[in-house]
Amino acid sequence: MANSRKKPSPLHPIRRLFTQAALRARQAWQRKTRQQRSGLFIATGALFLLLCIPLAYGLLSINPYRPVITQTRALITSQPDLVNRLKTLDEFKASILPPTALQTVEELIRLYGNPNPAQPGTDSHTQGGGLTADSQQWMAVAHAILSLQKVLVQPSPAPQLANWLDCLHTDDALLTLEAIEQIYRHTPALLSQFHEIRRANLNLMQQLHAQIESRQLDAAAAVSATASAGIASLDSPSSRWRNLNRTSQSLEIQLANMTYLLNQILREIEPVYRQDQVWGFSLWLKTAAWIIRYQSGWLTFSAALLAIALMLLFGKPLPRRVYLSHLVGRLNVLKQGMVQSLPQDESNQPFAAQSKWLVKGLKRSAPATPLRISRRGNIQRPHLLIPVSGERSIEKPLPADSILRIGSDPAFPVKIPLSGAEYIELWIRKARKGYYLEVMFCDTAVRVNQRPILSTCALHDGDTIQIHDTLLVFRER
Repeated sequence: MANSRKKPSPLHPIRRLFTQAALRARQAWQRKTRQQRSGLFIATGALFLLLCIPLAYGLLSINPYRPVITQTRALITSQPDLVNRLKTLDEFKASILPPTALQTVEELIRLYGNPNPAQPGTDSHTQGGGLTADSQQWMAVAHAILSLQKVLVQPSPAPQLANWLDCLHTDDALLTLEAIEQIYRHTPALLSQFHEIRRANLNLMQQLHAQIESRQLDAAAAVSATASAGIASLDSPSSRWRNLNRTSQSLEIQLANMTYLLNQILREIEPVYRQDQVWGFSLWLKTAAWIIRYQSGWLTFSAALLAIALMLLFGKPLPRRVYLSHLVGRLNVLKQGMVQSLPQDESNQPFAAQSKWLVKGLKRSAPATPLRISRRGNIQRPHLLIPVSGERSIEKPLPADSILRIGSDPAFPVKIPLSGAEYIELWIRKARKGYYLEVMFCDTAVRVNQRPILSTCALHDGDTIQIHDTLLVFRER
């Protein structure tokens, strides 16, 4: 009976390629040690930080605020004194109403003290309070001046806005973005204050025009025989009111020009700013501008991460415990210089055989102390076979509850003879499943059964451990 099962369809070539690449990457990852994996992670982070710099330049090249900034700069350039006028606006407001005008206002209010003065456009005859039309006009002028003074003494955000307008001419992208945001926030408050000042100023101008056109300024002293002496000071300086009228007209012209320019700037910024509130592109724009501002430190930090990653990938593992005696011993070796040359009759022997002792406290000339053997003739616990020149190999028992240290330090139970200042430290420790060799520090490769070991390796009966010319044999029985 024919097989009714369908054969699996072959993989697509591109899918097969990706599958093979993923399998190879997984195998390569599994062959890496923990230290090398950490190096790969750090290298990936450093490369990502380096790629952020060109990415930041690319994001700023599509900055939606760029045409807004260009148009705002053009508007500011069309009125070169706009920034200076905004900076000196408080001083200008303080000089609009001179102290003599305020003193005259106080005299008028004291002379014609009426809490409800007639408004412009009322009947010109005597009101219920007993004031003539001329007195009512004087009171209206006085109250208009007081209203204008009340508005002028209020603090304005004009100096702060002038500083942010100056920041638009800088090349710092981050500062420019912050300036656009602050201009949009301060401009409406300043325009509202300008509107209040202009309204009070226009009211004062209307009252002054009414007095000048009716030609009653020169006849104000003849209101009554008793009041002529009190307001005599108002007759002689009639030009003072005309100067105040001209100052009010100048104030209106300047405020009108600044209001027009600020409205144009606000009209340019508002559409893009509202889009920014919806999409939030100012967040990544400020991030990109911050990266470009501090790109030198960014590059330094990325280079440091790359250096650390290379050390972890291609460097030798450091010992977990670095003792002060190890460092002192290495410094003493460097201070003393190279070890003296060996005799000629022993120069042909291997380096391990030329050393006078390999195990702490054991001389080459002294007989090896036999290990304790059970009745069956077997060694009671695992041990290392250590070669000694011209004699039988020494059996070093392995501790069951501690660590056996092997290396170039004379304090180690098993010492590896070296001619230079190289430092070696290996551990053999007991675990649940047997003994393990750990390479803590070694400038050259440690070989187990002719296979280089970088970190940890399980030991089995008969395994050979080669460090330079020294060959140790691990025995479990």
